[in-house]
Amino acid sequence: MAPSGLPGIDYRLACLADRQIAGIMTLPPAQMPPRPVWFGYLAVDDVDAKAKDIETAGGAFALVGMRKAEEK
Repeated sequence: MAPSGLPGIDYRLACLADRQIAGIMTLPPAQMPPRPVWFGYLAVDDVDAKAKDIETAGGAFALVGMRKAEEK
């Protein structure tokens, strides 16, 4: 486990060797869903274009697209 480096969020990265394979976070009580949930992540070359494709197909997002810290 490694800290994500995101300020204000308890978000940790699970790694296998040097590869990030999962993220785990604690939500504030007011944001907690009624049961545990899993969020899917996608790795794409163009976040904005892929988000538009997903929305056009009827999909929705719980969080907006983010880039990894080292890519900012």
